[in-house]
Amino acid sequence: MSSEPKILMLATIAGEDRVISKDGALPWRIPEDEKHFSSTIKNQTVIIGRKAFEANVRDLKNARHKIVLTQNINLFYEGVITAYSPEDALQKAQELGSKEVVVVGGGLSFATFLPQTTTLYLTVIDQDLAGDITFPECNNFEIVSEEEKKLGRNTITFTELERKKAA
Repeated sequence: MSSEPKILMLATIAGEDRVISKDGALPWRIPEDEKHFSSTIKNQTVIIGRKAFEANVRDLKNARHKIVLTQNINLFYEGVITAYSPEDALQKAQELGSKEVVVVGGGLSFATFLPQTTTLYLTVIDQDLAGDITFPECNNFEIVSEEEKKLGRNTITFTELERKKAA
């Protein structure tokens, strides 16, 4: 039997408060971020919470498999796999033969999967924006690579982080 998939996480965060959402939607629209998101999930299995999925926060058409986390056992989406717990989502990904999964939101999914995540792909916007959902603290990671892009008065930074090795 194959092993559980490696967990990756992809998020865009804004400002020191790490805002990821406001009223169920992204409080920004940045084409460079959308391209980065689309290329990162291409041919991957993604896990996303129901609210984030329904809000259409991100376009998931490039994902190979979409697993939506929900507690509603009567929920069905065409072309989507429904999971009822994080363990169920990982088991379904494993059954699909996925060696990696990319968690793409929302806030509860990020908080739930972060302790098991090995790699973070964060797009950091250097602007404080109002929001009602934030990304959890991620102090146990170290930067592997960064790429800055200047966008008018602001800068976005595409950052890859790996979990720190135990000493």
